[in-house]
Formats: sequence, structure tokens, C-alpha cells
Amino acid sequence: MEFMAHRQLFTNAITSSSFSASSLTHCGNNGSTSLLFSTHGKLRCGTPTPSISQVFVVRGVLSERPTVAEFDAAESIHHGVDSVGTLPVSSPSTAERLAGAYVRSLQLNAKQAVDDMGVTDTDLESTWEHRAWLATGNLAMIGLMAKAVEASTTIADWGGMGAVSVAAYVIADLASGIYHWGIDNYGDASTPVFGSQIDAFQGHHKRPWTITKRQFSNNIHALARPAAFTIAPFLLLPGNAALDSFVAVFLACVVYSQQFHAWAHSKKKDVPEIVTKLQNAGLLVSRKMHGAHHRPPYNANYCIVSGLWNPLLDGNRVFSRLEKMIFSVWSVRPRSWTETSREWLQDGSYFSDGTDVDESSAER
Repeated sequence: MEFMAHRQLFTNAITSSSFSASSLTHCGNNGSTSLLFSTHGKLRCGTPTPSISQVFVVRGVLSERPTVAEFDAAESIHHGVDSVGTLPVSSPSTAERLAGAYVRSLQLNAKQAVDDMGVTDTDLESTWEHRAWLATGNLAMIGLMAKAVEASTTIADWGGMGAVSVAAYVIADLASGIYHWGIDNYGDASTPVFGSQIDAFQGHHKRPWTITKRQFSNNIHALARPAAFTIAPFLLLPGNAALDSFVAVFLACVVYSQQFHAWAHSKKKDVPEIVTKLQNAGLLVSRKMHGAHHRPPYNANYCIVSGLWNPLLDGNRVFSRLEKMIFSVWSVRPRSWTETSREWLQDGSYFSDGTDVDESSAER
């Protein structure tokens, strides 16, 4: 019997589906045995060609020869195999055991590969530390805004507060785009200071939907912490309505941009109605706009507060010009200039239910 398997296709399948040896079946077909995996939960006989629909085929061809120690051999032959492995076996049951061994080895290898890329979301739940930092950041922002209100004594002061608050909201969207562009295209997990953020954002491209599984404080705390430290000195300075309100609103938009980002990865039915209305009005980044960012070459629609700046930045090729300038000075290429690597290609769905289209709103 001949055992053949397409490693890369199967690796893609098992990282998004649950497989075990019990997922196998076999049947006779002109002296052969065929075993078929399907991510859709259907098992059937035959030897179809694997395709991008993530179907994995194990094909066995019976031969007349004594049984050998196939199971032990299977454990070793598939370590480091990048494409197709071939091993002689002697019966349908042995083929099933071989496939089971291959499943287990690939599950371990795929898990390690994902861990190495920093895209395994092992910490999706909020801890008390996360909640404490979020509470601290929120209290700091509220305190600074209260300080601005207290410093407003005239109608002109109130008008100024409103104007700078709108400006802060608009500028926060621009800032989110610049930062997002930078960490998407430059550096890696080992980069000083920003390494963890770079790893998280680049890993997010591998499995976009995981952001919707993070609990609220878990998703927000990493931005709330620096916001609290940034606001601290402003709380000690004399009150300035315009300055204090600008800083408070700007940082609030930056901190909560991660929640706006998560909503852009959620289907219409899964978010509050007010969020959908704000997205439709262009006040929060929409799933349609952000969905375009998750398509190769991942070089557009970086802004994640309102997305207001995305057409302006992309239409005028602002980031492209910056990339050329950086390359001319430091000879550093952005990630968007190179062919998308296997680690960057999305192997998880945009939405958490395994789909890429929101049927309720015909978006993505």
C-alpha cells in the first residue's frame, strides 16, 4: 500500500479544524483503499485531487507483501517532509493507523509553527491586571476631561473644547493609520519597545477573527496603560480647557481603536445597533473598509478609528512615498514590497464563524 499526503494543504486545514484518527474511513475500490479528510465534516471514498477548499486525501494502494513496522516508520518519515511522503504498507487498517500518526505529528508541527509566528491566541481572557490598567486609563481620561470642563468658564471655552475634541478624533484616526502602517511593514517580535505590538499586529493577519474572541479588557489594556502614564503630568498642570480636552479625546480614541477594530471584524448581527449605525455613517471604521486591508498585498486602509483618512492616504500614495523615502535613506524594504510570505497569508477566516462574508449586510 502506498501512503501519500500533501503536507501544506493539510497543515492549513488542521490549524482551523479539529481532526483525530477517528476522522478516517476507508473503502475498497479496485484493489485500493481511499481515506478522505474534509474540513466540512464529510468523509467519502475516492481519490479526488486536493484543492484550496482544504480537503486532505490519504490514498492507500494494496500490495501483496508481509506486514512491516509501518506505524513506527510513519512517526519518523513525516518529520520535516515539506510536500509528499511515500511509505509502503500492507492493509487498510495499517493505512488508517499511519494516517492517524500523520495527523498527530502535523498537529504538533502546525501548533509549533503557529506559536513561532506569535499568532496563537493563548491569552484571550481578561485578567485582573488587564482590568486594573483599563480602569486606571479610563479614570485618567475622565479626570482630564473633567479638568477641562472645570477650566471652561465662557461660551468661547466650551466652543473651543468642542472644536478641539473633533480635531482630536480626526487626528487620532490619522495616527492609528501611521502607527498601523509602521508596525505592519517594519520590524518583528525582537524589535525593542514595539516588538510585542509588531508581533501581535502581524500575527493578526494570519487569523483576523481572533480579535473578536478577546475579552474587552484583554483587548484594550495594552493601550490604556501608556495612556494613563501620558495623562498623569497633564493632571498636575494648571487647567487648560482646549489642551486637556484634546489630549483626553485623542487618547480615548487611540485606546478604544482596538475595540473599533474588533467591531470591524464582527458581523452586523453580533454588534450593538448603534455601532452599525456609526459604521454606516463613517464615524467608526466599517467591516467593508477594514476588510480590504486583509487582502494581499495588505498595503491599504490602515486607519482603524473612523477610516476617514484611508481614501486620502491611499489615493495620494502617502505610505508608498514614505516607503520609498525610507528605502532611499536606510535601504530597508517594507513588507508590502515583497511577495506575501506563507506566514502572512490568511489561513483563518475574517469572521469568527469561519466565513468571509457577512450575509446580513453583504459586506467584506
